[in-house]
Amino acid sequence: MTGPGYGQLPPREASLAPWDEVAVDLIGPWTITVNGQELIFNALTCIDPVTNLSELIRINNHSAAHVAMHFENEWLSRYPRPLCCIHDQGPEFMGADFQRILLLNGIKDVAMTIKNPQANAVCERMHQTVTNILRPLLHAHFPTMAQMANDVIDTALATASYASRASLHQTLHISPGALVFHHDMLLNIPLIADLALIRDHRQILIDENLHQQNLKRHNFDYQVGQQVLILNPKLQPGKLEPRATEGPFLIIQVHVNGTVTIQRDEYTTERINIR
Repeated sequence: MTGPGYGQLPPREASLAPWDEVAVDLIGPWTITVNGQELIFNALTCIDPVTNLSELIRINNHSAAHVAMHFENEWLSRYPRPLCCIHDQGPEFMGADFQRILLLNGIKDVAMTIKNPQANAVCERMHQTVTNILRPLLHAHFPTMAQMANDVIDTALATASYASRASLHQTLHISPGALVFHHDMLLNIPLIADLALIRDHRQILIDENLHQQNLKRHNFDYQVGQQVLILNPKLQPGKLEPRATEGPFLIIQVHVNGTVTIQRDEYTTERINIR
């Protein structure tokens, strides 16, 4: 079951208009032991995929109502209202309370296919940055009280947010903060960015990366009626054993965006990415 994947990945168009979309995800949990008590921390990440401007919000639990409250307070109340919200299929985003906030604000719900972290790559990269900052902070200033632990987490989130906004983006050739606020984040210099030029440069990189990925894959067209196996990373086989799979499952629909709908059982269908 190893080797190149089957099926060519579909092309993707780079967005031009900022604030049309917002990508949200959860980061954590981080467990910190203070005086024998384990404290668990999580955070909500909200990112505009065009400008890469982000917000990192510490949350107390994973409930849909709690996540929806912070999403509304920290993003919808500060930035232009998006047209759609991109998220995974976690219960905190698929829950009724979070969906109600999207419905009340006229925001289209866009749920990613499961086990496809590449679809929200901006959030995933931000998670790695937060972890890299949190690790030395905990070793240099290990908390001895619960409030100190909260302060360490807040400092890590604020540092990661500022680093993301002030760093020169490889694709944009400008920092997200300068692109949004039209002002350099470190120097007192006004800036004007050409969004159309940035979009064209980003599209070239997207097309080149897609071409390189498809060179590693077999040219194969999935058809309705075929059966497929699904790799399951949760099942840990031995080093010399075949990779753990589920299925086979019957394909009942093929979509143009690189996803297929399979029949899990008599009453359940699931849309998955061919990646």
